[in-house]
Amino acid sequence: MARNRNRNAGNDTTNTENNANPAVNREQELLDRIAALEAQLAAAPRGAGSARRSEVIAVLRKGPASIKAMAMSMNTTTRNVSSVLTGLRKAGYVIHTDEQSRKYLVSEPDPNAVPPANDADEPLVQPTNDMEE
Repeated sequence: MARNRNRNAGNDTTNTENNANPAVNREQELLDRIAALEAQLAAAPRGAGSARRSEVIAVLRKGPASIKAMAMSMNTTTRNVSSVLTGLRKAGYVIHTDEQSRKYLVSEPDPNAVPPANDADEPLVQPTNDMEE
């Protein structure tokens, strides 16, 4: 047995590398796939993921409309329309509400604008030391 261990001692590193390669290869395959999917998503035109989104934008471009009226014209729920409006606001659309609770489009995002930095990792409220006093 000692003889086999010595004879294979030079191959231990190679065997360890070969044993690790399937996991490393699988991880690299997954990372490559994620990168490809992200590239496809980045190349997709805005709104391509949501037919409802396009419908809501089209209704807003026509003029003020209540959420209920939008939902009825699109044969969907008011909850769905509200959710789409929230997503549009997050995407940079400026949507206001008039005195009769109708939504109207003020401006659309600049397609050439650089998106804002993602501060999702930063806390919304900065901690304070008020409790120490």
